Amino acid sequence: MSRAQEISETGAQHLQTILQNILDTRQQQRSAQDKSAFEFDGAITVEPAGTYYAITWPQMKLHSANGDTLKIGLIAMNAVPHDKPGQYKITTAIPIPIIGQNEDGQEILHITIGAQNAAGIFDESLNNFIKMNAQLNDIQIIFDGGEALATIPKLQLSYNLSEDDNARWSGPSHFEISDLKLTRPGESAALSIKKLVVSSRIASFAAQALNGGMQHDEQNQLSPLQLSDGAEITLAISGLSVSGPNSPEKNENFTLESAAFNFKYENALSGSTKAHTSLSFQNLITNDIPQELQMLLPRTGSFSLTQHNIPLAEIDETLQNSAEASGKILSLPLLFKIPSILAQAGSYLEIRETFFENPEYRIDFDSILRADLAAVNSATAIGTLRFAGLDKILSRAQVIGTDINSSPYALPVRELARFLERLKPLGRIETTAENGFIHIFDLKMDEKGQFLINGQNTDTLLQEPKEPTPPAQQKVLP
Repeated sequence: MSRAQEISETGAQHLQTILQNILDTRQQQRSAQDKSAFEFDGAITVEPAGTYYAITWPQMKLHSANGDTLKIGLIAMNAVPHDKPGQYKITTAIPIPIIGQNEDGQEILHITIGAQNAAGIFDESLNNFIKMNAQLNDIQIIFDGGEALATIPKLQLSYNLSEDDNARWSGPSHFEISDLKLTRPGESAALSIKKLVVSSRIASFAAQALNGGMQHDEQNQLSPLQLSDGAEITLAISGLSVSGPNSPEKNENFTLESAAFNFKYENALSGSTKAHTSLSFQNLITNDIPQELQMLLPRTGSFSLTQHNIPLAEIDETLQNSAEASGKILSLPLLFKIPSILAQAGSYLEIRETFFENPEYRIDFDSILRADLAAVNSATAIGTLRFAGLDKILSRAQVIGTDINSSPYALPVRELARFLERLKPLGRIETTAENGFIHIFDLKMDEKGQFLINGQNTDTLLQEPKEPTPPAQQKVLP
């Protein structure tokens, strides 16, 4: 079992050099990217303090391009050498308050934190934390000249990366905010979120990416498609409520019970990758549009898309060769190569678990699209759309399009009604006890580029009828 290194002046100087180099590099990268600039009052100091190293960062200010300044203050850390050489257990605290000022010196931002606790493990070979666990309580943010106030009773952040035998890192991360409230008391406007969660997981992430390539030459740089074998990120929100300024004419509000977005990919280093994206929401309600239109909008929905058999290694090689030949990552010849690569790999796009509904109707849809170089559109597709409540929505759209003739919503509603009028006869009807009449549409895009609904070519059936062009008037010569 490894033993932690002893606390010493030599160890303190070593750690100070590492941290100062990171600070200098980050400062240069930030300034080059967004034209902002860090200002430091002095240098980092690291001193032996019995059983740990006391780290003091210099007073820091961040100057933005528009003249605003964020005063971060002095950050203190305690570092204890870990059992594994080159790693340190570090605890830290954010200085409070954090003050933002405009170019005239007026305060535009004021952040306070009631309680905080943050600790992690720092790896000097990566110039980064590989583990972190932080919790902040009773955060208060005053901004917009004191007109707006945000409160966050609890904020949590954690991640935990572990290394494999190939110097690649894997692990989860978690960010969570509870009971966020944003108010503008002078306008009676407010936003509240019961919970906001961002969770992710990375698989076999390259070490040189974690340290930004700071210790690797150009020959060791990996392409973006080689950085990790897989990753997943999920953004979830619940209890969202937004209310606009009260007025005699209108009291706007928007509520959302929950929503989630997910993206993931896997097996990126194996040559055949799968990528997945999904989006869902429940009980979306708003009064920002006329009441009659709310009958047409979905309150709950879900969308799921998966791309199978992506030949990522071959695409990566093609990208690299294209960049070397033309100096550009993307070029017109490359765009013609991608469908061929996908077709040869048997890649296909799948849409599943997709639906939209409200109390008046429900639409379900699934489809598969395959790359096919022999097809006119370089792809073929099949799918099914099930529409429960089509008659009801068609009737409502016809009435609404007439009743709100002077509204800006009138034209799109009438266009919807005309589209449904042309679509309805193409469907076949099933009857269920739960949803009554369901119009079913079997969809197909064939090798000839034709789009078929239940076997019928829709090239002209679904086109919007064109208004006749008035005849040109003849000019009478004197």
